[in-house]
Amino acid sequence: MLLVVALLAACGLVAALTMVYTDARDHTLARQLQATGITTTAHDGQIRPDCQSKGCSENDRVRVTADLPDGPRVLELRGVYPDIGGLPTEKWSNAPAGNQYAGELSVTYDPTNLAHVMEAADLRRNLQGSDLHGDQIAAAFCAAVALLALTPSALGLLSDARRRPAHRGRGPHRN
Repeated sequence: MLLVVALLAACGLVAALTMVYTDARDHTLARQLQATGITTTAHDGQIRPDCQSKGCSENDRVRVTADLPDGPRVLELRGVYPDIGGLPTEKWSNAPAGNQYAGELSVTYDPTNLAHVMEAADLRRNLQGSDLHGDQIAAAFCAAVALLALTPSALGLLSDARRRPAHRGRGPHRN
């Protein structure tokens, strides 16, 4: 039973570490955009939910038409957490009225890499790192549960090994 708990905790740990990595990457990008990014307006937001279950927003995607100096360009936003309620999965849909990505919005982009662009509210949230801190807590919790569940099993294996008589002599053991 403890082994099952340890395996589940290990799976949770892998998921939490993946989220920590993603959120740390978004936090770093937000800091870079705050320091050197250019802010412009964008419109025509579209959302592509790639997962409908709660908690898998890491896969959801948002793109907007940004007004750049050389003309409008469709750019995919980074570090997004869109409200996907009622939107079909695995298909681009216009952001519904009232959605964070509907209407005119402000985005900040890296002029040397147009794959680095964030919407203003997402930029602020990623700068705060609140998602990152929560993911770190989840990873630490899963690691602790896995360690606590595995410790009795590991101690049991060690004590079993100490109780078994050592095989002495040469060649295979025969009865």
